Amino acid sequence: MIELENVSVKIGSASLLSQVSLRFQPAKISVILGQNGAGKTTLLRCLSGWQTPSSGEIIWQGQPLKTYSLSQLAQQRAVLEQQQAQPFAMSVQALVELGFNRDNNAFNPRHAQAAQGVAQLCDIEALWSRNVQTLSGGELQRVHLARVLAQIWCDTPKKSEQSLDFTGKWLLLDEWSNAMDMEHQQQWVQLLQQWAQAGLGIIMIVHDLVLAQAVAQEVVLLKEGRVFAQGPANEVFKAPILEQGLNVSVRGVQSERGEVFLPKF
Repeated sequence: MIELENVSVKIGSASLLSQVSLRFQPAKISVILGQNGAGKTTLLRCLSGWQTPSSGEIIWQGQPLKTYSLSQLAQQRAVLEQQQAQPFAMSVQALVELGFNRDNNAFNPRHAQAAQGVAQLCDIEALWSRNVQTLSGGELQRVHLARVLAQIWCDTPKKSEQSLDFTGKWLLLDEWSNAMDMEHQQQWVQLLQQWAQAGLGIIMIVHDLVLAQAVAQEVVLLKEGRVFAQGPANEVFKAPILEQGLNVSVRGVQSERGEVFLPKF
């Protein structure tokens, strides 16, 4: 479990997060919603250990987050930021293999086998020898997803020949579906659901309301740096909460999953 206790973040006179207290459960998909500037990315950076709160405490799996080194955290969680630095000219294979270099260990044959498995899952096998600078936005996003997945994949034991055990592992994603076509979004939703069942804790920032409702088990809705709503998806995905929290009008549509809310245009 990851717990936040009265976490606040201030940059100069600006308050990015204010008295945020939350719990994120392992083996679940938690979605963070909110308008631009609501504090979503700041929250994810605090959870990842890349940003230190101005006040409050983050408890990471029973211990204060501040007691972990980034190297120790790298063995437990992988992070995909919203904006990736433009990669140097290198092959897709080389970029994905960087994910296995989390603790400066030499790349080895075991990693190579795992890299091929990750490439297959992320549908980038056909891109393996391509220069990353020649990829489309959606292709590059899949490659970056493969890279961060590799970080927590190489020592994930198998429960059986068919399944993995992600117990104790976390995946933090900021707008993971950027530039991705609908086919690959659908594939990734299915993969994330499978991995959550295998013990992976997944925390993601999503702007697409339809995608959020398709994947979320738990929801945190931030507004102006504060928690506006939190809880199981079926309790937060309600028209009054979404309209007030996101400042948007929604309409309900019946689907196989029940009522789904869409923004009114």
